[in-house]
Amino acid sequence: MFKTDFRDIPFDKMVAGLGGYGETVERIEELSPAMERAFASGLPSCINVKSKSVISPLIVGLTDRRVRASIE
Repeated sequence: MFKTDFRDIPFDKMVAGLGGYGETVERIEELSPAMERAFASGLPSCINVKSKSVISPLIVGLTDRRVRASIE
């Protein structure tokens, strides 16, 4: 699985602000309990998982294409 090249966007807080359940996890052992809390909430949920920074080759290609198009 790949991540995107977003800045640190608090998606979990945005979902919570709209009335859902949101939580950020940074370690793998936090993920299962966070999912249990999300299911138990009965609300639309977002678990924001911080992961190792690896950019998808697809995103790199699309970004390069956009940069080239803006120069030409």
